[in-house]
Amino acid sequence: MKKVLYLATTALLFAACTNDSYTINGTIEGVADGVKVYLNRAELADLIVIDSTTTYQGKFTFQGTQKEMAERYITFQTEEMSRPKLIDFYLESGNIDIVIGEEGSSVTGTPNNDIMQEIRDVETKISNQARVIIDSLSTNELSEDEYAEKVAQLEAMDKQATSFIIESIKKNITNPIGITLLRQNYYYMSFDELAEITSQIPAEYTNDEAIRLIMESIEKTKATSEGQKFTDFTMDTPEGKEVRLSDYVGKGKLVLIDFWASWCGPCRNANPSLVALYNDYKEKGFEIVGVSLDESKENWIEAIKEDGITWPQMSDLMRTPGEIARTYVINSIPHTILVDGEGTIIARGLHGDQIREKVAEILK
Repeated sequence: MKKVLYLATTALLFAACTNDSYTINGTIEGVADGVKVYLNRAELADLIVIDSTTTYQGKFTFQGTQKEMAERYITFQTEEMSRPKLIDFYLESGNIDIVIGEEGSSVTGTPNNDIMQEIRDVETKISNQARVIIDSLSTNELSEDEYAEKVAQLEAMDKQATSFIIESIKKNITNPIGITLLRQNYYYMSFDELAEITSQIPAEYTNDEAIRLIMESIEKTKATSEGQKFTDFTMDTPEGKEVRLSDYVGKGKLVLIDFWASWCGPCRNANPSLVALYNDYKEKGFEIVGVSLDESKENWIEAIKEDGITWPQMSDLMRTPGEIARTYVINSIPHTILVDGEGTIIARGLHGDQIREKVAEILK
């Protein structure tokens, strides 16, 4: 009897010490029997299959061990699908329940998946509300005021969704949820928010490649923020002549560095205002330097002519993110940087009337 109790106790202790096992219980609504389901890990941009099974009565199961939590992906494809369905989740010890339906999916049952599912539920709710408004905009029965009101509602929802994600990142930055959300949404955050949040990241996550790049971009943002001297670089003019940014900046004039491209619609829409601004202030100590993120030299030159651009232009003909774009942390275009006559950055990210107002204020 004592030996039986000893063996039972030993078995329980052993199980407790090796409790790294997981079971994934999956349900795919409306799927036939025999559909192949894959468990994958990501390697750069590729998914690597680590296990597979088939569906029976809409169900599938995976079992194994996982010592440390890891991001994993379930994929499958039926004959009716043009491409595989992908569900991302956290693989960790415990029982993980995955339900995949036509209207959405859920992953619950373990701590990290439960937290992420709560976040996704809120995102889905906001998204569904927005979809109703978007559908209503397609009708021709709205007055101009009603249309404007619905657009304003959409903008408010967008801000709500962004604020929710940022708060979720802040709340979870010391666990895998926050790290995942930060990787996916860092570009929605201001420099100050990023600096504050990344300072709280535990050391074990700083080797993550995406996190490392984000933290690197913060350092670069510091180096090219307001109050810092501009960072010089070399590119070619449309005529193929090599020039440096310092050929124009730091020479006593107020200079607007305009990051743009011929393929960028908002950039092209902004050019008429820049042309008018340049004509009004070019004789008063104002200069613009265009930094193109084009790949096609022909398209770049054609856009310069079509838009009536007469200020200096330079490019390395390497579409973003080129080295210069990374140096100045240009995540989207158009993007402007205003530099004073001594070469000190005095403003970043000005658009439209903001540019004219700032230039007029300085050159009054």
